[in-house]
Amino acid sequence: MTPDYTLTNGIYEYYTNNASLGYMTKGCPNHCPYCAVPRLEPEYVDFIPLRSQIDPDKKHLILLDNNVLASAEFPRIVEDIKRHGFRKGARLGNAQRYVDFNQGVDARLLKEEKMELLSQLPLKPLRIAFDSIKFEKLYIDKIRLAHKYGIRHLSNFILFNYDDTPEDFYRRLQINIELNEELGLSIFSFPMRYIPLNAKDRKHIGPSLSARLLDIVRISVRK
Repeated sequence: MTPDYTLTNGIYEYYTNNASLGYMTKGCPNHCPYCAVPRLEPEYVDFIPLRSQIDPDKKHLILLDNNVLASAEFPRIVEDIKRHGFRKGARLGNAQRYVDFNQGVDARLLKEEKMELLSQLPLKPLRIAFDSIKFEKLYIDKIRLAHKYGIRHLSNFILFNYDDTPEDFYRRLQINIELNEELGLSIFSFPMRYIPLNAKDRKHIGPSLSARLLDIVRISVRK
């Protein structure tokens, strides 16, 4: 269904106000222990056509898929997006159009053929999860691959307060600064604080962190 966009009229000004919102898949097969998606969308759906979700008067397209790259129909997904007017360089009137897979893509599934398909879309940004320092090499390789295919605007989700140390968290942020400087990219880091799924408040403190350290992160992110 096309969302009722009038529900947000006058609430705030954000780029979502001029974007169609939708899904091309549902769910995620990964079942990560810190993630609520398997509870909210327990069955993975490989393909949902865009046709009934698009508002033709909206400039951009925001897709809320939780793991679009897991779909066996990914080439078909890209073709459907392009068919509805969202191919690289596309414009609506005098304005550039953009596509945003707003929940991010899984670096483990981001093979070269999928990156080439993504590069055919007007992505801004390409969001890649960097949930753990153990994915450091994988993450760096995928950023370099995005650069190879001309993708310059990126964002990443930095999970913290789970099983990471302060050093792990800082290093992941530092990696993005280094890649920006080396490759001339624009990578925006988005720290996401872990809270257990059964928690009734936001007081959880990870095993290697403290309330003081979490306050420092909170204040720094607000700045």
